[in-house]
Amino acid sequence: MKRSLHALLLLGAFVVTPSLLAQRSFGGTPLGPKGSRIGLPEAPVMTLPSVDVETLRAEDAANAANGIKGPWRFGYQHFTDISMSTSGVWHTLPNGDRNWRVVLECRGAVSINFAFTEYVVPAGARVFAYNWHGDVLGGFTAESNPGRTQLGVAPLKGERIMVEYQEPAAVAGQGHLTIGKVTHGYRDASGAQRDLGDSGPCNVNVICPEGDDWRDQIRSVAHIIEGAGVCTGTLMNNCANDSTPYFLTAHHCHPADEDPATWVFRFNWDSPICDPTEQGPTDQTISGAEILAENPGTDMLFLELSAIPPVDFNVYYSGWDHT
Repeated sequence: MKRSLHALLLLGAFVVTPSLLAQRSFGGTPLGPKGSRIGLPEAPVMTLPSVDVETLRAEDAANAANGIKGPWRFGYQHFTDISMSTSGVWHTLPNGDRNWRVVLECRGAVSINFAFTEYVVPAGARVFAYNWHGDVLGGFTAESNPGRTQLGVAPLKGERIMVEYQEPAAVAGQGHLTIGKVTHGYRDASGAQRDLGDSGPCNVNVICPEGDDWRDQIRSVAHIIEGAGVCTGTLMNNCANDSTPYFLTAHHCHPADEDPATWVFRFNWDSPICDPTEQGPTDQTISGAEILAENPGTDMLFLELSAIPPVDFNVYYSGWDHT
């Protein structure tokens, strides 16, 4: 178990520096990048408080030296109340559709990610997040986190990002969004401390021959982005073989103030070739999970993801027995 869950964790959890973390989305195009040409008003900027990076890094170093377990922290999380009714700007288009936008700014940040603590998106509406480097996440719909009213959004690089909501005229007023958490990323959210290909002695590049005996199990591992930290875990099978997305991870991966409903689970983030190491795919993610069981004594946290990973993810459900 330790070998499959730890020694053979996805390469991306250690050595891949992402330019974009995508998650389950359903197409469309944000209007903001061409806003001045189509008459959109300038979106107001919500500037979050400054972050003491040196103090945070010192805390990280002390925790590592003392063997304190927890998610690998990459950011500082601000608790916010940024909603459609209190922030941003609305604009009605000539066809009656509506557009809401707001800019999130974390000065000096390497990346920004956030969570909708209220996420109600009616049929036909879409949500986007994008930066000034050309990276776009979305469009997110109700199906991006089916049956739930929260949604975590993966990091985008840079110190400023735009959040945009598009609402068809037929469902005007039915959407509700509140950004309740914004993470100021002060170091790489991949957990990478080295350059590509420069892994530690316990890190195995799973595409290399060392991974040949574990080809199926490798596809069950996911990299978890949980607010301001990252961890890993494994998709688990059940006796019915019905694809229920059970997910096993460590209890120490669950900070007291973090709700798995806003976590992002990314699959298959490993290099496509052994040497030289290359960036893996970043668009195979599921947002949200709920806790089914937990045991701090055995460091166990058992979840169910919000949705079954799509067929094109080609995931594997790892097996187990009661011994």
